[in-house]
Amino acid sequence: MKRVGVIGLGDMGSGLAKNLIAHGFETTGFDLSAARLRAFAEIGGHAAQSVAEVAASADAVYVMVMTGDQAKSVILGPEGLAARMPSGGGHHPKRHDQTKRGARHWRCDAGRRCRVD
Repeated sequence: MKRVGVIGLGDMGSGLAKNLIAHGFETTGFDLSAARLRAFAEIGGHAAQSVAEVAASADAVYVMVMTGDQAKSVILGPEGLAARMPSGGGHHPKRHDQTKRGARHWRCDAGRRCRVD
């Protein structure tokens, strides 16, 4: 896996993205803030225009958003990761989301059914 996505390029997401890029990962990111997307592109990341674009460009995606509702929307929404990431051998890569309440891992199967570990 060398293609990684980061959704949410605030303090935590941008730090994670910077480390991924520094370690040779092709990193695609998305944020609602145009200024954060520009800063991300300046450090060598590919700035996506949507969650769906990140999903199409990555083997694994880190979701670094503020709330559980935002994470749920990014992962399970109609244009979210579960709907847009290609399945690999009958399963989706593990997703990780970090909110202010702590880290959780999401796993989705080929039928797009997701659960939190």
